Amino acid sequence: NPSCPMSAETGGKNAIILTSSCDRDHAILNIMTSAFSNAGQKCSACSLLLLEREIYEDEEFREKLKDAALSLHAGSAWNPGNFVGPMVSNYNDKLEKAFELEPGESWLVAPEFADAKKYVLRPTIKWGVKPGSYTFTNELFAPMLAVVCVENLNDAIRIANSSEYGLTAGLQSLDESEQMQWKNSIEAGNLYINRGITGAIVSRQPFGGMKRSAFGAGIKAGGPNYAASFMEIEEVLITEGEERLQAARKS
Repeated sequence: NPSCPMSAETGGKNAIILTSSCDRDHAILNIMTSAFSNAGQKCSACSLLLLEREIYEDEEFREKLKDAALSLHAGSAWNPGNFVGPMVSNYNDKLEKAFELEPGESWLVAPEFADAKKYVLRPTIKWGVKPGSYTFTNELFAPMLAVVCVENLNDAIRIANSSEYGLTAGLQSLDESEQMQWKNSIEAGNLYINRGITGAIVSRQPFGGMKRSAFGAGIKAGGPNYAASFMEIEEVLITEGEERLQAARKS
């Protein structure tokens, strides 16, 4: 109904960018939390990892990223030792399609289910994903991370901004000039530097996005103006007598 005021947070295809100026070991920890906690089913989860070519071609980084993903235990939510639990459904047609490799893609960590009914997907990493491909463009809502090679920060920002979504975004870089450039150029509602990209705190980090990640005027839940977007506000003229009455009541 066009006359019905509506505010909604929809989905995201969220990217973390790593430049050659980042702390690589610290970045991997943030990637694991952002991509695989909650089985990758947070709308703010990292599903795209954009690596500057120097890091993308670094075999040591590649092996550390792989080992970190393989070290995460997956299984029943009743076992507190498991980091990755079940997905909401064992049928996800988008995920099934993403299991197919397009030209240039390979598996750094191939998809494997921890249970016979296929509710629990172990952390999965697809390497060599190209902008515009199926895995790049679609929100999969699963513990699958797509790794993309970029030439530099400018290239990374351009590629990240090519997404139709704009919910959360992350940068791993210790270079303050890169941080400023990214912060002023990236098209996303929630920005995180040198930390994970999930876990926004109400009243500190009002949550919401832009582009296809939000609908309506009140796109920042937890922000100071959020409630006002659902109200009809009108100005009322107060007479001099009413002003005196209100002042007397306050005193």
